[in-house]
Amino acid sequence: KDTINDVGAKRLVIDSYSILNTYFENANEMRRSILLLGRELQSSGCTTFVISDVREGETGFSTSGFEEFAVDGIISLSLVLNTERSVFIRSALVRKMRDVNHSLKRVPFKTTKEGVVIYPDAEIF
Repeated sequence: KDTINDVGAKRLVIDSYSILNTYFENANEMRRSILLLGRELQSSGCTTFVISDVREGETGFSTSGFEEFAVDGIISLSLVLNTERSVFIRSALVRKMRDVNHSLKRVPFKTTKEGVVIYPDAEIF
């Protein structure tokens, strides 16, 4: 938190929860530490993005299943196969955003030199 304040950070990226999990001896210690980290980051006023790797085909959004309950929002990025054209399409889904009424529609996106461009009105297929 001191470093965030010292450098005046507005955004922080933690890559990834999967790596953080390896530092804990048991699940209870991990859960407690994630909650404490979350509280510290929230009080810093810094927007934090945490990357969580999940295996392809998994229905959850985190490695242990706990992290997704400890965060305010979940944005799922994935590749969706368009079988008619035999191509993968990058897609985004806002699965959770606390206190925000949001769409649950999976939409296509592209990564460009200017950043991520999301196409909220486009259809994936």
